Amino acid sequence: MDETIKIFILSLKNSKRINNLKKRLKEINIDYKILFGINGNLRKNHDKLRRLYDKKKTESYIGRQLAFPEIAASYAHINAYKIIKKEKIKNAIIMEDDVYPSKDLANWIKHKIKIQDNYILSFYAYPALGFIHKKSRLQKINNSIAIHDSKTHIFNASCYQINLNTCKKILTILDNKVCGFCDWPFNLKKNKIKLGVTLPFLNTFVNDASNTAKAREKLIKKSFNLKLKLPIYLQNILRIFYYLSFFPFLNKKYSNFDFYYEQFFFKYIQLVKNFFLRKYINTSKIFYNKSYYSSDLQEIIKSSFN
Repeated sequence: MDETIKIFILSLKNSKRINNLKKRLKEINIDYKILFGINGNLRKNHDKLRRLYDKKKTESYIGRQLAFPEIAASYAHINAYKIIKKEKIKNAIIMEDDVYPSKDLANWIKHKIKIQDNYILSFYAYPALGFIHKKSRLQKINNSIAIHDSKTHIFNASCYQINLNTCKKILTILDNKVCGFCDWPFNLKKNKIKLGVTLPFLNTFVNDASNTAKAREKLIKKSFNLKLKLPIYLQNILRIFYYLSFFPFLNKKYSNFDFYYEQFFFKYIQLVKNFFLRKYINTSKIFYNKSYYSSDLQEIIKSSFN
């Protein structure tokens, strides 16, 4: 049985970002396959994207519609899951084309580290509020890389590992259509899927123009935007009460209880608890801290984050 971890790169034809990644993968000797997606910025692709998108289900879940580039980006991941299912690939790593992998990730692939069913392992996490266990779980490599289970929803669909059975489960949940964000378009607790993160982070990203950011910003209204001139720490305290009060849910800004509970209420409960218990690592606190990255990424993140 082939236990090789297959690497899929999600990109667009004529993307300027892919060349940097191809160069890096050659340096660290990682084989890969590029999956070209649909350019959501092109009007000619909009009818096709509409057919791949469950507008009603998405809006009822996340409280808004998706921009066409967002639909395209989300479907790129679904398409990768379909290929994994069709080709019966046991374990795969999916990368978007703006990532920058470390030598430690190459070593991870070389050692064919597997993950269990109903589990998605990110190789870094975005600087959004999220909590991961301080104590590591699963396998370590050379006592230097550990997997940490996530306590809450964390964001990162840019570089992650997933296995065959988890792909099958997600395709069933989504009915093969875009129903929300690519990270992640389902409810973790309800659908019994867990997330994890490696520490140190085995990947970062090259700071470049996003294919979806501008289109997304046109649709999003900031969830909490104080116009009062208050210190940041006071705004953060008010934000906690805002989300724990369920006001955005009761005010119909978010109509799906499971989504609101997972994305907002549960996270802010953990924020308050962790203030006293210090049991978890807050992903929003470590993203810009180079000590949480593999050694060969530490110089890269200086230029990316500045």
